[in-house]
Amino acid sequence: MVTLFKIRKSTHSLFLLGALVLMLMLISCGASSVNLEGYTAFEKPVYNDENSHQLNTNGVYIEFTPLHSKFKETRTGFYFDKNGRKCTFQVDSLFWSAPNTYLEKTAKNDYFKNGYFDNYYVHNDTLTVQSFGTNKNAYHKKWTVEENYQILNKDTLSALNYISYGGGALDKPKEEKAKKTRLFKFYKTDNVPNCNNAWFINETWYTEKLHKTRKH
Repeated sequence: MVTLFKIRKSTHSLFLLGALVLMLMLISCGASSVNLEGYTAFEKPVYNDENSHQLNTNGVYIEFTPLHSKFKETRTGFYFDKNGRKCTFQVDSLFWSAPNTYLEKTAKNDYFKNGYFDNYYVHNDTLTVQSFGTNKNAYHKKWTVEENYQILNKDTLSALNYISYGGGALDKPKEEKAKKTRLFKFYKTDNVPNCNNAWFINETWYTEKLHKTRKH
């Protein structure tokens, strides 16, 4: 009887352990589709305080890496609006000869209108941008991506690091520092993306926790 009791107790313990592992796997896998782990930028003030470095909002920031020719490569562009939203887009070599004309034409493209939108906040001289990474074929289909930049001055940004939050209950943030110097220079333009096209604008989780400085 004692032996039988021990076997039953052991079996019960293994069952509970298995159930716990399964539950954690389901949480890790299932929560990934709606996971907001690490995604908190929109809950914070756009600028931490009055001493935080300000960004220009009357133009765009274009990647300019000194080691490469600006005339030969497609470059990443950023636009930051006053409500803490950022739009990412691409420009090619034609941009450099006539930025305003280029952006005027580009503004008519759907990609520019509906570009890739993120949220940002500034603490002292550090700009933090947060967005969702997605991959339908990955184990975790959605995760949070955080990029940090140093604001060297109002017209220049320098990439610092990249942090990803995996999306599962057991995942830990993974940091990767910038492997090369990536600078972004400001160009004043008359045409900028419309961040009101951002996909998350009317999402409940966004509107309910949106910081007051982002509601202008």
